[in-house]
Amino acid sequence: KKAVESWMRKQAEHLDGGILEKMVDIAEILLGDPHTLYSYSTNDHEFFVAHLLYQTPEIGRDDLQVVASNCYSVEYKRTYGEEGNQEEQGLLQKCIIEIIRGNLYDAIMICLQIFDSPWFIAHLVDLLHHAGCLRETLPFDDDKSIRQFCLLEYGRGLISDPS
Repeated sequence: KKAVESWMRKQAEHLDGGILEKMVDIAEILLGDPHTLYSYSTNDHEFFVAHLLYQTPEIGRDDLQVVASNCYSVEYKRTYGEEGNQEEQGLLQKCIIEIIRGNLYDAIMICLQIFDSPWFIAHLVDLLHHAGCLRETLPFDDDKSIRQFCLLEYGRGLISDPS
């Protein structure tokens, strides 16, 4: 009888120490509760991935862009957390959404705004070119290849660097 009473006291101590609340949070995460997912996410990207894993693990590509837009939207944040955060989507979020939509050229143009150095863009475009993911010419200029454009910009940056 003493062993049972001792066990019951230990269990009551665990419940008083917040274990029950943590177990409820874990259950809510596993069920995909957006409030709980958002509260445990440290940034929008974690929230997006958690949303995919726990709410829609079977999601298709077409639906993926809707979920991404929702996770990064101001209205969604206002509904599920961070009251008063009225900032527009950051460039990185826009870039991720364009990649999900399959708009590589738009994503590359956003990357040009994000990164100060053309090094990343030149190497990214070169990899995409060799993987066969890019058309030969820019959508807005039939005479230039985006690969050629980015490599030339990178080359100009190297030549103008005094070091």
